[in-house]
Amino acid sequence: MSSITTDQGILHYEVYGRGKPVILLHGWLGSWGLWQETMTFLGQYYRTYALDFWGFGESGRKLDTYLVNDFVALVDQFMDKLGIESAPLVGHSMGGALSTVAASEVKLEGLILAAPYYRITSPWYLMLPAETLINTFSPLVRWVYRTQDMLPVNRPEAKPEIVSYNWVPSAAGRMAIGLAAQARDPKVLKKITMPTLLLHSRIDTVTDPKASLMVYDQLPTREKRAVWLKTSDHIIFWDYERDQVADEVLAFLDMIRRS
Repeated sequence: MSSITTDQGILHYEVYGRGKPVILLHGWLGSWGLWQETMTFLGQYYRTYALDFWGFGESGRKLDTYLVNDFVALVDQFMDKLGIESAPLVGHSMGGALSTVAASEVKLEGLILAAPYYRITSPWYLMLPAETLINTFSPLVRWVYRTQDMLPVNRPEAKPEIVSYNWVPSAAGRMAIGLAAQARDPKVLKKITMPTLLLHSRIDTVTDPKASLMVYDQLPTREKRAVWLKTSDHIIFWDYERDQVADEVLAFLDMIRRS
């Protein structure tokens, strides 16, 4: 277990493998543990870094507020502290939104958006958008509890295997909404010119694939590819199409390395 001291507190991260660096960013429902299988696979070819955002996993939990700008600056701070001049970002869910914004401000070699959060998939029975409900009710509770069975993955064998933390900060959920709004801003998207890979399931119950397509279509980069999964839910690295996801990620990283 490794950690660094940042402007907002202690940041825990795990590192595995040798070679060129790849940075992995988890979502609001996750932690570095989401990436265990990914690190084992990619670590054969690359040096992978998976970090816990502030308030998640093993990182410091003393933040009074969660600000979009702080989380965007986190990527730059992390790379600077570890002496990483440039690297591809792999962002899942909220980490995908963060990667999108960071890609408009930080020198990156490539961008992999895995079930990125730009809008929440709202069930038909909700009278209001899910983001409205989160902004309304999350100030009433500091932490949100979820069990392992609640993990959004269709493959039942995966749920007990995923290293997960039951408590997540509700304030970070409100921050993620603002982050997603910034990530889909056309002014941000027009700055993203590095190679980009989008991976999203059409039946994702957490993040809206239609919003991902809208963002993807606005990216000006000529080197972009979208892969639409059919049987996976939100945690695509552990679901039925996990092998396809791993192969797509590796092929994309190899393409960047050769260019």
